[in-house]
Amino acid sequence: MSETTTAAASGGGVTYQSVDSSYFEKRGLRRYAGVASLWALGVGAVISGHFSGWNFGLGAGGWAAC
Repeated sequence: MSETTTAAASGGGVTYQSVDSSYFEKRGLRRYAGVASLWALGVGAVISGHFSGWNFGLGAGGWAAC
């Protein structure tokens, strides 16, 4: 982080800094999705789909439509 430049835009100022690649390596996204978290995401999607589908089914045909 050696250089600092300032650019004025519509009355305000913005400061930019030049950084090297290690800055982005420390702040990058990390892999997290394991088997358990993907399973939980899938279960949540199915459950929310059932609940939104129940609203239309109940309106169209009552309890028998679900």
